[in-house]
Amino acid sequence: MNPKEIKVCAQFNRAMVVPQSFNAENGTFDIVFATETPVFRQGWDENYNEILLCDPSNVRAARMGVGLNLLDSHPWSANAVLPTNVMGKISDCRFENRQIVGTVTLGAQCTPETRADIQNGIINTFSVGYNIYRAVRVDKGQGQTPDYQITDWEPNHVAIAPIPADVNSGTRAKEHTNSFQIENPKQSNNMFTTIAEIRASENFDQNRLEAIIGVCRAAQLGDEKVIELYSGEQTIDAIRTANPAKPSVNVEEIRAQSTQAQKDRLNEILKSTTAAGISEQRAIEWYNDDKLSVSQIRAQIIEEFKKGDPKPAAHVGEEAAEKKARAIEGALLNRISSKTFAEEAKVGGEYRGMTLLEIGKDLLTEAGIKVRGMAKDEVARQMIGMRALSVSDFPLLLENVANKALRAQYQLAPEYFDLIARETSNQDFRSKSMYQIGGKNAMKEIPEGGELKYGNLDEAKQTIALKSYGEGLMLTRQMIINDDLSAFNLIPQKFVRDWNLLRGDLVWGMIINNVKMADGKELFHSGHANLAGTGAVLSDTTLTAALLAMKSQTDIDGKTNIRVIPKYLVVSPEYEITARKLLTVIAPTTTGDVNVWASMGLTLIVEHRLSGKAWYMAADPNATDGLYYSYLDGQSGLRTNREEEFRTDSINFGVRGDFGVAAIDHRGWYKNAGQ
Repeated sequence: MNPKEIKVCAQFNRAMVVPQSFNAENGTFDIVFATETPVFRQGWDENYNEILLCDPSNVRAARMGVGLNLLDSHPWSANAVLPTNVMGKISDCRFENRQIVGTVTLGAQCTPETRADIQNGIINTFSVGYNIYRAVRVDKGQGQTPDYQITDWEPNHVAIAPIPADVNSGTRAKEHTNSFQIENPKQSNNMFTTIAEIRASENFDQNRLEAIIGVCRAAQLGDEKVIELYSGEQTIDAIRTANPAKPSVNVEEIRAQSTQAQKDRLNEILKSTTAAGISEQRAIEWYNDDKLSVSQIRAQIIEEFKKGDPKPAAHVGEEAAEKKARAIEGALLNRISSKTFAEEAKVGGEYRGMTLLEIGKDLLTEAGIKVRGMAKDEVARQMIGMRALSVSDFPLLLENVANKALRAQYQLAPEYFDLIARETSNQDFRSKSMYQIGGKNAMKEIPEGGELKYGNLDEAKQTIALKSYGEGLMLTRQMIINDDLSAFNLIPQKFVRDWNLLRGDLVWGMIINNVKMADGKELFHSGHANLAGTGAVLSDTTLTAALLAMKSQTDIDGKTNIRVIPKYLVVSPEYEITARKLLTVIAPTTTGDVNVWASMGLTLIVEHRLSGKAWYMAADPNATDGLYYSYLDGQSGLRTNREEEFRTDSINFGVRGDFGVAAIDHRGWYKNAGQ
């Protein structure tokens, strides 16, 4: 619980003369002006026992170091002390056995009669004045007066005054006050800072609170007013009379009468105020203030939000809130696809079978919003505009549902692009240069005493750059009212399928379109020695020619033979049967019957994007440079985000991915146009 800060005046406590310490010759005597003996006090919130902690770490001792004044009486204020009021000085202040002791030296203003009375013990009642800055409340149980341990205080004077310890300890109208913080303060009605704290209090009056919330919402008043009224003593009827309902702001009417620029301004303001839980009335007030820019309004929204409740409005514990969120997510996922999300039904609990509106009402009630009698349309609007400050806020829950649905292992057609291309990553969206190593960097003999020769990486002319792709799903107010989750059933599968198809289209597109490379030639070109001069059917002879062509490729220096080893035979569906026959392992009876292609371990890829009779042979992209695909560093999957849209009364969910492709080298590929 946060400390409570109040203002108090200087406090007074009894001080005691140390017996037999009076020195008549010097006019000195010792006085104990602070002990840890509890002293009963009467406070505004409660009565308590005050305990001055007399350890050097608890006392501001600057005044003690220069000497405290002994006054003839306690002053009304520091400015009221006159020289004639000073009876002496207290010096040599010291800590002894959890007490503070000082030596009093009487001054010229102390009359002989007063000296005699002190010496004879007639005047033996003194009072120390001090300021309190911090205390810790220690609760001693039901019916027991709590202790206030004063952990930070400062003595400022001692007075000759027969004043009991608990008198004059209240605030005086003309007296100087200072801030006084109480740690672990007593919870009472006038100390609440949030509606959640009211709900959590022992004597929580639910009927009164709900009635006040209803009045304040109708009057377009915030949570601070709810807390103020609940803590007061006004009747509900008096509260209703003093806070009449205001007509609802017709945002749609204002929007209809606005220009496009004004509509954009209004939408931006509403987006920020709704996220912060601030009323539409306040949003319109900012909108009508032409002197404020949207940025300035957002700054004010942040300030108002800070003054409100920075905690989740739910009055259940965080662990319980997380369990609730998991249960709702499980119930919704199971409704989306009972087969894909069969396990989620086990955690759905009470939310299994509930409609979206029923779930929304439960969340709104927990957030302190009265939904009894609220129309379905308004419930849906409230659900869309819930603040994303809790693990159980509706838009956030739906975002989590969309994420989990997106990551589900849907049974989709397999993609092979990751077999024929090598993965890399880009730090940003600028073109990334690729490097190749030529044979001139090969091992060379080092003569005795000779130096190691260093070669350079050759920067390829080819580059790879990323582009962003995305699509979205809209959950409208009507869909919430109609309890329509079909979009969450279909769209995540569509997102996954579209992402796979897009990446495959881009990678295979380099093959199908015979992408032009940095040297001005297409990927498959006679100048690259990877294109058959004449198209021919798949056969032992044409496969042999392809194998020889790949193994005859030279490095980028044009001299070193790199002997590319093929790994994949790539054909269109039209050529699938022919290819399978060529690669089928048979039990030979003669040497001539041996299927050498099967023994070489060629893997067949039948790609539906290919058409016609063209066929290809490809090396392992991780062994020989060829095709590359790239993601933004650390983000190889789809990313989701949500946004509440006021113009359409919807929650919009978007998915985005960053992807790039490039043909870096031609040497790992061979093409025959077929026949």
